[in-house]
Amino acid sequence: MHVASSVVKAPHLHHCLSTEVYRLFQGQEEYQQRCDWIERQLAAMAEIFCIDVATYAVEDKHYRLTLYVSWARAEIMTMTEVIRHWHCIFDGTALSLAYEEGHGLKFAEIETLHASVELWRRRLIDVSWFMRVLNEAIDQQSLLVVPEGFVRTAVAPRHH
Repeated sequence: MHVASSVVKAPHLHHCLSTEVYRLFQGQEEYQQRCDWIERQLAAMAEIFCIDVATYAVEDKHYRLTLYVSWARAEIMTMTEVIRHWHCIFDGTALSLAYEEGHGLKFAEIETLHASVELWRRRLIDVSWFMRVLNEAIDQQSLLVVPEGFVRTAVAPRHH
C-alpha cells in the first residue's frame, strides 16, 4: 500500500493517493458499486473527522482525494463531542466509556481523560489517521468480496 499526503498544518488542503483500493476492486464486477461504497465511506468519515472531502476520484487500482482540514471545527468541539466522534471509529478507553455513560469520574481520572481527548482531537484532524481508517475499511470490505477460485491468506486482526 502506498499513501502520500502532506503533513504541515499551514495548508488546509491535502492531496492524497492510495493503492489500497486495488484489493477491493479485484472482487467486484460493477465499477459503480465500488465507487458508491467508497463514496458512502467518505461521507461517513467526513461526519466523524474534522476533514471534508473536497474532491475524489476512484480509479481501477487507486483512488485520489483532496481533503480539507477544518482546524476551526476541531477547536470548538467539546470533550463530549470528541469522545463521541472517536467512539464512532474506535472503542475508546474505560474512562471515556464511563464518562460517556455519565458515571462520575474523580479529578485525576478526568485529567487523564482530558489528555486522551486532546490526542483524539489532534487525530480527528490528522490526514494520516483519516487515510488509515479509510484504508482499513477498504481492507475489511475486500475480505468480504473474494473472487471465485481466489485463495486469500489469513490476515491477522488489527487492534486499536
